[in-house]
Amino acid sequence: MDTRGQRPGTLLALFSDSAVIDSSVVQDDGSAVALTAEDLQKIRQLPSSGAATEITLSSGNYRLAASTTFMPADGKLVVGFPTAERDSTLNSLAWTTVVVSAVGLALIGLVGTIIIRRSLRPLDELSAVATTVASLPLDSGEAAITVRIPPMAAEPGTEIGDVGVAFNNMLDAPDPLLCRPPCRRGQGAAICRRCEPRAPHPLDLDPWLHRARAAQ
Repeated sequence: MDTRGQRPGTLLALFSDSAVIDSSVVQDDGSAVALTAEDLQKIRQLPSSGAATEITLSSGNYRLAASTTFMPADGKLVVGFPTAERDSTLNSLAWTTVVVSAVGLALIGLVGTIIIRRSLRPLDELSAVATTVASLPLDSGEAAITVRIPPMAAEPGTEIGDVGVAFNNMLDAPDPLLCRPPCRRGQGAAICRRCEPRAPHPLDLDPWLHRARAAQ
């Protein structure tokens, strides 16, 4: 079978009803090598519909098509090409897709983490100030509260910002009911001082508790 001008890897096989007439696989140097008996047995089973079929032969994977010939009468011609080049391209494309997807997901995760941390920074500031205020001796009435929510965490328009503004307003304008309780009877003037504004104490937030303490 003449294989001149055929690309390396091209497979050609010609069958008659009862035998193999010729077969060849074009090599890189242009020469042709006959197919093995096992390979011929495999490709001889291909239908003569002309539909492409992938099959694994001893020399690799091939995409083959078979059709009926007139010379010889009712013969079968099988033509095909190796799929190694295509498979290599598809594998490279698959790995490229995996790498690009992994890098993209990593970047999305990094950007998402940065955005979340930036959005929660005002909440961290609010928590730090609340912790500082809670650690002061508020029950003595002598603790000066100088800490405030930073302006960046107390900007109106957001939920956290509104809470920061309300917290600062609470620290700037304490409720008169949150002052010292009235002096007990018999205490001296040096001990009994007049009510001075101070920061709220959890027990002072309930007017009933304030009245109970005042009656003591």
